[in-house]
Amino acid sequence: MKRFVKIVDKKTGKVIVEKAEIQEGFKKGVGFMFRKEETCLFFDFGREGKKINGIHTFFCPFPLKCVFLDKDFVIKEIAIVEPFKLYFPKNNVRYLIEFPYWWNLGFKEGQEIKAISENKPTDNKTKI
Repeated sequence: MKRFVKIVDKKTGKVIVEKAEIQEGFKKGVGFMFRKEETCLFFDFGREGKKINGIHTFFCPFPLKCVFLDKDFVIKEIAIVEPFKLYFPKNNVRYLIEFPYWWNLGFKEGQEIKAISENKPTDNKTKI
C-alpha cells in the first residue's frame, strides 16, 4: 500500500507538495527506476550521513532534482542528478525529496520544511 506525505514550508505554512510517495523497504533502492510517470518521492534514510546516503539514477528515464534535508528537516543541498549517475551529498543528510528536474517547486537551501503524514507532522522523533 502506498503511503504519502504532504511537504509544507514550516515558516509560511504553504503547501509545496500535496502528495510525495514515501519510499520504504525495497522501494528505497528502486525510486524512479523504470518509472514513466511524473511524481514526487520522499525517502527517510534512517540516519544522517554523507557517503551512506548516496543515491543512484540507474535506469531513471530523466534527470532528477534532489532535495537533501538534515535530521531537523532543513534543506542542506539541492542537486540535479542526470540518469545513470551516482551522487553523494556534500552535507550530512537524513531525508531526500526527489522529483523531475523541470519541476520548479521553490525549494531553497536553508529552508525548513515539515513532512505531514496521516495528519501528524513529522520530526526527527516521529517515524513516518
